[in-house]
Amino acid sequence: MPYAEGNISWPQVAFSPVPLVECIPAADREWPGSWHKHMLNSEPTQHGDDIHTDVDPVLKNDKGAYSRFLHELHKRNMVKFMPADGQQGVLGIFFVQKKSGQLRLIFDTRRMNLDFKEPPKTDLLSADAFTRLETPINEEF
Repeated sequence: MPYAEGNISWPQVAFSPVPLVECIPAADREWPGSWHKHMLNSEPTQHGDDIHTDVDPVLKNDKGAYSRFLHELHKRNMVKFMPADGQQGVLGIFFVQKKSGQLRLIFDTRRMNLDFKEPPKTDLLSADAFTRLETPINEEF
């Protein structure tokens, strides 16, 4: 769906994201806290044209709308700004319609993902097994 300024499903302005690393026990924080040391490729990746990223046409072609969109992201603590240092943008942005009719913001990270090593294989629970997880009363998960 194309960008419609007044129809985005935004988090509240007072929204303050919690760093995920703060959600795990202190003894386990070092590895995710130092992700840049072990998750990034050692050589810079050339972001070639062979990977397509979706960019909303309104945001791509209307600088005023794009500026207001960035302001909303910043106001809601969803982005931080830093100097580009000559790097080209590699993040796509598009929207899908929710059941409510509002637009859900989607970040297309396919090109950015090239900067990261292949993740290790992880065996995950089935949806059914996940719904049956339990913890004893007054115990942490």
